[in-house]
Amino acid sequence: MAFWKKKDEEFDEDELELLDMYDVIQQAKEEQKALEIKRAEERRLEAIRRKEEEERLAEEARIAEEKRIAEEARIAEEVRIAEEKRRREIEARLEEEARVFNEAKKAVEARLARKVLVGEEGKSFDEEAYEEVKREDLFIYKIPDKEMKDPHLFLGKQDKKFCLGWHMDDGEMDVFFYSRNKQIRATEFLESIAMEYGKASGNETFAQATLSKLLFKVLGKEANDDSANEFLTEKSNEYFNECDWLYTLGMVDDEYVKSMRKYKKKNTPWAFVKTTDILPRGEKFKIKMLENETEVELVANDNTYIMIGIKGEIYNITADKFEASYTATTEEFDICGIMPMYLPTVFACVTNKRISLDDKARVCYPKEQRAIYAKQLEKKTKVFSIYNNGEYFVGKFGDYLVVREDDYEDVYIVQKEIFGESYEKAID
Repeated sequence: MAFWKKKDEEFDEDELELLDMYDVIQQAKEEQKALEIKRAEERRLEAIRRKEEEERLAEEARIAEEKRIAEEARIAEEVRIAEEKRRREIEARLEEEARVFNEAKKAVEARLARKVLVGEEGKSFDEEAYEEVKREDLFIYKIPDKEMKDPHLFLGKQDKKFCLGWHMDDGEMDVFFYSRNKQIRATEFLESIAMEYGKASGNETFAQATLSKLLFKVLGKEANDDSANEFLTEKSNEYFNECDWLYTLGMVDDEYVKSMRKYKKKNTPWAFVKTTDILPRGEKFKIKMLENETEVELVANDNTYIMIGIKGEIYNITADKFEASYTATTEEFDICGIMPMYLPTVFACVTNKRISLDDKARVCYPKEQRAIYAKQLEKKTKVFSIYNNGEYFVGKFGDYLVVREDDYEDVYIVQKEIFGESYEKAID
């Protein structure tokens, strides 16, 4: 039906036909509009479906990528674990080889040290560690007047391990000591004899001292041959009986260090010098340590450094132990800054000149993790170490016997005053 009508008139056929056509057109438009709405909805639904499909495919791709990455990570971790295992096996093998090498090296060093100490090449290393010096190895001689022109030669002719000679002249006694063995240094022995009665001078082989005329008056004895011989015999016995002799080879183990406290060096600056910065490689020189007043002979090489302590005292150390114990710097060492008690020098054997170390030294600092074991001495002690070519350290009552935590064969003496300023107790 048309939506309008003529007023008070009837439609003719043509008009009715037009009206019907109009209705058809309107219906077609409505159907077209409905179709368009339907298609738009279908397009919307298709877009949603397509988006959901894309999201599904993207999620599947993401999951697949995560699986791929996880698999690659798993394979990489397996490879890392395998490489780590192989690295540890190699390190363990190298450590074992190094341990075996070091044991063999120590055995050789100990054997060489023993030969130096004992002076007998024919002895087997498998026998007792060291042959200790006894009182009976010392021979006491009165030096005749005619031999006083060269007492060194006279004592040397006796062909004994240790010879103590003396000569009386108008109540004053000249004493001489000759040593053929590094277990007793001539100067060190004679100083223990002279004590407050005189001053010894010399070296590790030969020393001499003149004892005051007051000696026998103080002792309440006549100044004669019997009194001289009795005095020297008594003092010699004291030297052997009132001093501990420690041979470090095999002496220290885990059980031994239980009797010692653990310490570490205080974080104070020390100094070091490479020996090749002092002298040409291979050249001999000597250093005088506090615990070894007779100078120790060394050779300049890449493996030997000289340490300068907090009071200017010096001692030698190997390059590997230095690197394990200290952090080196390029800072120049200022000897005036430490108020030294001792001037650090070495004696060049080729030029017979003393060389100052302070202008060649560089500052270093102790590493936190390095520690030592130590205990105070209850009596005078001589320590023979395999690392010192037969030389020994001498410690008095109150000084410290020190053992490196990483090397039980490295045993030495530190004076009480130096130890207190250098070390502090370590907390495990």
